[in-house]
Amino acid sequence: MDKIKYEIKHFDSINETIYHGILQNGLEIYFVPKKGFKEKYAMLATRFGALDLNFIPHGGQKPHMFKAGIAHFLEHKMFEQPDGSNAFNKFSDMGLNANAFTEYKMTAYYFSGTQNFFSGLNHLISYVNTPYFTEENVEKEKGIIIQEMKMYEDNPYSMMYYNLLRNLYVNSYLNIDIIGTEESVSSMSVKELYDCYNTFYRPENMTLFVVGDLDFDEVVENVVKSYSKIEVNQNEPFTFEGSGLIEGKDFEDITIKFNEMYTRPKSIQPSEPREVATKEKYLDLDIANPIFMLAIKENEIPTMKDYINPAKKQKYIDLCKSMGLRLLFDRGSEIHNDLYDRGLINDSFSFSYTSNLKYGFAMALGETKYPEEVVGALKEIIKSDIEDRIKYEDFELEKKRYTGSFIASMDAMTNIAHAFISGAFDGFNFMDMLDLIKNISFEDVIKYTREILNLEASTVLIGRKSIKEVAEDE
Repeated sequence: MDKIKYEIKHFDSINETIYHGILQNGLEIYFVPKKGFKEKYAMLATRFGALDLNFIPHGGQKPHMFKAGIAHFLEHKMFEQPDGSNAFNKFSDMGLNANAFTEYKMTAYYFSGTQNFFSGLNHLISYVNTPYFTEENVEKEKGIIIQEMKMYEDNPYSMMYYNLLRNLYVNSYLNIDIIGTEESVSSMSVKELYDCYNTFYRPENMTLFVVGDLDFDEVVENVVKSYSKIEVNQNEPFTFEGSGLIEGKDFEDITIKFNEMYTRPKSIQPSEPREVATKEKYLDLDIANPIFMLAIKENEIPTMKDYINPAKKQKYIDLCKSMGLRLLFDRGSEIHNDLYDRGLINDSFSFSYTSNLKYGFAMALGETKYPEEVVGALKEIIKSDIEDRIKYEDFELEKKRYTGSFIASMDAMTNIAHAFISGAFDGFNFMDMLDLIKNISFEDVIKYTREILNLEASTVLIGRKSIKEVAEDE
């Protein structure tokens, strides 16, 4: 049997194809062809985010606790190049749009445009693999990030959100802002940045996602050329030789070979108790109307060892919970209409669910003149028989909305790349989403929605103008 270099999967339900290969240097590549599309898009991401603070550095023997915000700091520093240039400027010169972001479980660098794609791809790979940290430029960056921190402090919703997470989580690093603290940023060192970079910014810990009217073989050829041009990092050399695709009798064989060649770094996460850190808190803000947030922490992210594809099962459960919460609280629902007619909520009200394999929580938020009354009403609703409030005919309509929304999202390249890589890091293929939606059962929506709506692990945060300011206004 001839060996293969990559797998090709076609998804009939959405008429999309995904190419998947792994370079011998460990880099995983996904490609979605989009015939007739002028715009092309590439995202290079590493499995390193704000939650990855405690881990064994590459070449080390013992776990080390790193400073809060180091993943975000590292993202900032990657744009400065040894020749004094800024990676953003070069993208602009090529007529391409570029940016980067840091989340709790990943950091990603991306660009898009209608021209000079392979020049942009070469530049993306080059600058992400060319760390340049000095005492001088790290010290300069500290001031920039602290200024960014102060900008977030001027945004009431950002302040509310991060305070809410601190209310929810006792030990999890979710209770620390992604950007870090002024103290942690001010004390960041060059050595710490290189330790993190050399541990997590290795090809075997990264994934490249490309989408556009391109040919996969040409994409791979250009990626290999780009890696072959990278100068060896003297602090911690990578092996870029022999960076063609790993070959095997099938893709399972290719994956086995990858696992024999590489071990990805793992961070150590603290255990999280059932109870929340703070049940209720008021926050003084410079706002006209109060803002409320009510959040419920997952009892426990369910173990999925008994499932063939645990990430797929987890995504199914997430969809059930999200759909159930929308059916209960979204605009047009019986609950939403009642709260709106009573003047307790306005168009800012929303109820959402956030989850992955590491954490999950449901959250209601909005602006209102009566925050305590809204929270009280929501708690009473949550304690009631929600099974009687979700109608089967509404469930069927919601499935159709989810289906339409997913199909529409396949034309938004940023959405595809972000959702696909995020899912891939958990072991889930984003292209399977439509089949999951079609297979959602009404009974499971009821079951899993009831599961998340457990006030035992809930917290309330209310942002308001300080009592002193109110008195002065009067």
